[in-house]
Amino acid sequence: GNEIDLMSVDCEGHDMEVLRSNDWSRFSPKLMLVENHSQSQDSELEVFLTQYGYHFITRLGLTDVYELR
Repeated sequence: GNEIDLMSVDCEGHDMEVLRSNDWSRFSPKLMLVENHSQSQDSELEVFLTQYGYHFITRLGLTDVYELR
């Protein structure tokens, strides 16, 4: 019953696997930090998180920050 405020995913190239394994209907953190080696605005990560209601906020080094809207 507790809400998750922040989730950080940095799994050395396995980040999408980790994200796909989450039950998004049960666990939808307000903020997501995810390592992303792609410089593309329409990266697989961006497309994936957008479908669950996340909006890109900023990039910090190799980490993308998303907010649930």
